[in-house]
Amino acid sequence: MIKPGDRVTLSRSGRTATLVRLIGEGSQGAVFEAVASNGERLAAKWYLPRSGTDGQRALIGDLVDRGAPDERFLWPLELIAATDGTEGFGYVMPLRPDDYAGLAEMLTGKVDVGFSVVCRLSLELADAFLRLHTEGLCYRDISFSNVFFDPRSGRPLICDNDNVGVDGRSMTGVLGTRRFMAPEIVRRDANPSGVTDLYSLAVLLFYVLVMGHPLLGRRELVPAVMSSKIDP
Repeated sequence: MIKPGDRVTLSRSGRTATLVRLIGEGSQGAVFEAVASNGERLAAKWYLPRSGTDGQRALIGDLVDRGAPDERFLWPLELIAATDGTEGFGYVMPLRPDDYAGLAEMLTGKVDVGFSVVCRLSLELADAFLRLHTEGLCYRDISFSNVFFDPRSGRPLICDNDNVGVDGRSMTGVLGTRRFMAPEIVRRDANPSGVTDLYSLAVLLFYVLVMGHPLLGRRELVPAVMSSKIDP
């Protein structure tokens, strides 16, 4: 696994980039801030061996070829390889501005915004995913962990686009995020698609506007450990 201080080579431009700090880690890999040889700041995602499959490499390559459907998506720009020969691969994407906040920060009250910002955020999210779907693509994992926004304007940036695929054709191991998955996916009756994206987006927008899940209501505010009900 690569680490801060290591260098990577960008497949198309031939540029090199140095990893300067770890931004975050997930089930698929780690994301670093990187500085390219021309001074450009980028985000670099490096896959863990179990996630860095040939299929995933092909999927990222296709996304790079297609280009972003809209500038609000932090889209894969180039595949990367470690300059020291470390096995594996990753990709670079635009780096999220420092003044953008995670959507979860708004939902937990860490970032306070006005209703006009909430409305702008909701409208832009709906429009961004419309543009994605218009190109015949589906996102597959819409949730508040994948959205950042400008607290002053409400303009969103959507990350984790490496599971985006052609609706009804390309497959992925990602089914979605708990509470956002459409019922037919939970039952394993269907695969993620543009249609199930709309269910997830509706849940997301309800969270943004009402600060709760549309199907849980008051139950979401009652800790399970405090409940007097005992299931048989």
